[in-house]
Amino acid sequence: MDDFDGMKGSVRAIAVHPLAGEGQRFLYAGGEDGEVRKWDDTGFLYPTEFKGHTKTVTCLITNEGGDLIISGAADNKVCVWRSNGEKVKELTALYTAPRALLLKDDALVVSDSTGNVYSFANWSGEEPATHTVLSGHRDTVVAMRSLESGFYTGSYDGTIRQWDFAAGKVTAVFSGHDGHVRGFAVAKEHLVSASRDGTVRVWPLPPPPGEDATKAARVQCLATVEQGELPSLLCQRGGAQTFLSTSEGDVRQLDAAMLVETALDFIEGNKKAYADATKTANASHAQYAAKQKKRCKRAVRKEQERLVAEAAAAKAAAAGEKKEDGGEEDAEEPPPDDPEDGDAAAPALSPEAEGELKRLTAELAQKYDGLVDTHRRKTEAAIADSQPPLTYDVPADKLWQKPYSRSVVKTRQAITAICAAEDAKTDVAFYYAQGATVHRKKCNMYSHIV
Repeated sequence: MDDFDGMKGSVRAIAVHPLAGEGQRFLYAGGEDGEVRKWDDTGFLYPTEFKGHTKTVTCLITNEGGDLIISGAADNKVCVWRSNGEKVKELTALYTAPRALLLKDDALVVSDSTGNVYSFANWSGEEPATHTVLSGHRDTVVAMRSLESGFYTGSYDGTIRQWDFAAGKVTAVFSGHDGHVRGFAVAKEHLVSASRDGTVRVWPLPPPPGEDATKAARVQCLATVEQGELPSLLCQRGGAQTFLSTSEGDVRQLDAAMLVETALDFIEGNKKAYADATKTANASHAQYAAKQKKRCKRAVRKEQERLVAEAAAAKAAAAGEKKEDGGEEDAEEPPPDDPEDGDAAAPALSPEAEGELKRLTAELAQKYDGLVDTHRRKTEAAIADSQPPLTYDVPADKLWQKPYSRSVVKTRQAITAICAAEDAKTDVAFYYAQGATVHRKKCNMYSHIV
């Protein structure tokens, strides 16, 4: 681990010039004294002082070439500097402190403490800077990212928003966190966000907004996992490599891609279990309905046999009375017809008995249909109760164990700023500030990340 010392007050913002070819990489830090200082890779502190702010530096970035440094501070100003400390331009359009900076195309994007996002043109040239304002968040915006699917911002209002940057309107809202969004990473067409509500959430990235879109889409969170300690800061560098600091002063290295894959596998497993349970419940109901149908048929046959027996008894009684009166003997009755379909042929019933049989048949059908309907409603209710949720609560041990995450720093001291940069194809270095010191630690990327 390497330390970078020399700040007069607590460090609040860090920026690292991207490593390009064989060029030297530089570290920049801004602190409570309003100054920005510069170190090389060896920890040498340059005498260059970037003086222009009167209050705490709150955010800091470099351009891709590393020849320009942009800083924002609590004095509500954004300053553009050359790497030798020369001030190029000062932007004073903000009414509150800038909190995050981003270079998108030819624009400098700045967020402030009210939730507004400013897009500056001519931010480094000789012509006067102009700006437009993107309004939508209700609280401080602390994270911004530009992707093919849109421009994204994360805020203390608990939401992440996708923007049509050119039109200056919100096209999608990621709503679900109950606390401040502290940052987000992107992997495998999904967004992973960290919040002060103690959770990390996985969201699908919506497609780019259509030209005819008139209303912002609502993005449904797919999975949430309790982080345990409160996330404080999050940065992403090196593909899916992400570093998450906590309020306890720890830093975890996450593989956002594997985190997303694990969450999606957990979801698919639960959906399959639900589908299997639904199939079993429907099959059980079908068996119950078939059983009740057979019971109804047996009950009808039993009533029919009772009516036939009563008719036969009445007929026998009538024949006996006639014989006692000296009547003629009954003529021999023809043999009954052969039974059809396995059912015993029943003697003919009187019209009154036929009517009674029809009435009883209808009553029994209603009774057993009612039993089947009640069972069907209970089955449907049970299926609905076990229906997959819109957002899955993924057990923490599914996501926070290796190889998806590992603890790389355990300090138990507040971390005030964090950033990362690639060291090589297989290495990544991250920088974190504690007090007036910036620390650097190198980590291996996960083997499947290239």
